[in-house]
Amino acid sequence: MRRGLIAVIGVVTLSSLFMAGGFVLAADVEKPADFYKGKTLNMVLLGGGTNPDILIRAIAPSMGKYTGANSRVMEPPGMGGIATYSYLFREKPTGLIIGAGSLGAMMNQIMEPGRTPYDMRKMSLICGYGWEKHVFLVSPDGLASIAELKKLKNIKLVAAYPSGNLFLSTASAIHLLDLDAKVITGVKFTDTPLGIKRGEFTGACLTIGNAAYYTRQGLVKPLFIISSRRDPAFPDTPAITELIPPLAGEKKELFDRWDKEIILSWLFMGPPGRFPKIDLHFCARQAGKFSTIQRAARR
Repeated sequence: MRRGLIAVIGVVTLSSLFMAGGFVLAADVEKPADFYKGKTLNMVLLGGGTNPDILIRAIAPSMGKYTGANSRVMEPPGMGGIATYSYLFREKPTGLIIGAGSLGAMMNQIMEPGRTPYDMRKMSLICGYGWEKHVFLVSPDGLASIAELKKLKNIKLVAAYPSGNLFLSTASAIHLLDLDAKVITGVKFTDTPLGIKRGEFTGACLTIGNAAYYTRQGLVKPLFIISSRRDPAFPDTPAITELIPPLAGEKKELFDRWDKEIILSWLFMGPPGRFPKIDLHFCARQAGKFSTIQRAARR
């Protein structure tokens, strides 16, 4: 767990660079139709079936109509995760290849240093497109409050990967609440909810969408959201700040990073370098429409 908390602080540092100017920002200068007319815009899938990939597939047709380009969804053979971010990182910043990424790429860089050939701080940020809060889940027949959780000893929480964003949010919950807990990794993501229901683990953090799905299946229930605000998908689930005393010092800094930066790290990005100055905020507007439909379907 000590390693996890060190990683948490590391992410705090990188997320500041990530969201506050570490990227090369694309300015709104040239109209997309002027730049892309007659060209092919490659939209790369970065995560193998993740939300960013679903988003790319959903908005690609609209991108072609908006930009005047032949908009193509691109899935390089054998790609996914670190390999695909590395692929994007090695490309030239022509403006003809972009991808949609999320917090996971940043987690890999911080928590498994040396494994990532890319540097997220050098990528070209095009625009942000959304956010995803994390929910702390427990067995539907289990804990009813944070007070009950804090009384437990030797708590076993679970995350699939030691380099993932769910590990980070779970480690952050332990740190913020001073829990006597450790994070068990190496458990298949799909086995996590059933393991919680069976009592093999006390709980875990999942993103809003997955939390809503598994709650509807009756496998888990939400205890709190790691945010200062509730979420429409769980209107009756309190934000963590409703349940604990005001945070101060390192804990407040960590929480503020989560609440104001890390959960917003859903970005359209391109290769590093001088990315063409094109107005692609249409990406964000289309993503917003897609997210609204997706969230409505979760209820």
